[in-house]
Amino acid sequence: MKKEFLDATFDGIFNVNSKEFDNIELRRDALFDLVKLAKTEMHPNQFIALLDGYVENRKLKINGLKFPMKNGDSSFKIDLPFLTNAVGSIISHPQGKIEPQKHELEFFDRTGGVHFIISSPYSSRDIKAFDREGNKLHFFVR
Repeated sequence: MKKEFLDATFDGIFNVNSKEFDNIELRRDALFDLVKLAKTEMHPNQFIALLDGYVENRKLKINGLKFPMKNGDSSFKIDLPFLTNAVGSIISHPQGKIEPQKHELEFFDRTGGVHFIISSPYSSRDIKAFDREGNKLHFFVR
């Protein structure tokens, strides 16, 4: 019962859960901003940001970033603003592995329905999407 209550609470705070959409659309300019942020502004530090977007006709449309944060320690902890209205998150992996780690899955479970990981060398081919449980999701860029 406690997990269901927390899930419902976070779904209310974080705008969207993965049951509300069938497709994920990442805007081309948002992808460009993600790659630029990871490659030129944050590397070699890991960064994390929340994703801005909305669901329309069962399609999750991701427009950009909210609250980008960085830290040189890959196990950093962040305190999120309480009402963010985020649809998910993005995390960079400077060491190149594009799979969620256990502590990231715990973060995913609290921050929306879709989560991206981008890894070095930070190109459009170095990004993958995951659901809250760490299962890969397909997305397209428009």
